[in-house]
Amino acid sequence: MFSELKHYISKVLCWFRWYKYDVTPDKNVEEVDEGVNSDGEDNDGPWTFEVLWDVVANLADLFTVNGSKNILIGPYRPEKAVDEILEAEFEEDSLPAMAVQVVRDKGFKVITGHWLIHDRPPAIMFHVESARDKFENHYVEMFKKDHNIEIPLGDQEARDVVVFGYMVAEFLAEFELKCRSKGIPTAVYSNDSKQTFHPRELTELLSETPTTEPEATVRTTENEICAQFHDWKCGVGPILLRRWNICITTIFTLKISCLEGKFKTQKKAHEEARQRGIFHRLSTELAAARESHIFTPVSEAVAEQAELVLGKQPDCIITQD
Repeated sequence: MFSELKHYISKVLCWFRWYKYDVTPDKNVEEVDEGVNSDGEDNDGPWTFEVLWDVVANLADLFTVNGSKNILIGPYRPEKAVDEILEAEFEEDSLPAMAVQVVRDKGFKVITGHWLIHDRPPAIMFHVESARDKFENHYVEMFKKDHNIEIPLGDQEARDVVVFGYMVAEFLAEFELKCRSKGIPTAVYSNDSKQTFHPRELTELLSETPTTEPEATVRTTENEICAQFHDWKCGVGPILLRRWNICITTIFTLKISCLEGKFKTQKKAHEEARQRGIFHRLSTELAAARESHIFTPVSEAVAEQAELVLGKQPDCIITQD
């Protein structure tokens, strides 16, 4: 099913002001290196990152396409990884390897390898617990300051969600930077960007990147970068990427809302979320749906609830075959 979604994405990209769609690959674009899963397949397709909270728990509903340019991302769970992950590094000097090394140098503990399910897809896992002491308070405060979403001290899972979201977003931002540093065009930046927080290297490069008129920038599926985020626990990533003006197409897929139940109005739904003490979770879900380029519930029922509770009409509805 995700192959159909990827085709849909490539068509939808022409709607964005940043670039126009071109079905002819750019012959001058430097061929990118393959990653852990070096089988030589799908090299003419986009880089696709699928971000799931349950990558190692073997519980995720995957829409993944096999190939060296399709990579899973999730939090590292040591108790599960022993049996479900075959640790391995990406090929040296490949784009994923370089981006992983940059975030490792920042202090992130990152584990790479293959998830031991069908076709053994490549996976990148971020050790959230190891980042709590160094990054948690900073990231939670930044999230509150920039997005007006306050995460309470008593909700450790939600605080871990924020830490994980920043770790993933910084990795993807660095990956996009490495694409541009290799001469692979990625998008157009504007001078009135909303970006407020970047890794230092990104900020310096963005300030040196000339602004180009949207119609002058051509994107193809060969150099496209797509990231699909599943449910509210992975919702911080697309919020940050949009805020930082990182040129990655983001998809927010909603299987089930963090606020379960039937509601007649958005006001009543939000009141219920406050009573349950999960309004910060619902706010994250709402922001992810609105800030992602493509919002995709997985059923008509979820789409109807999302339109009422989140106030966001889905761009499309996807289901697994």
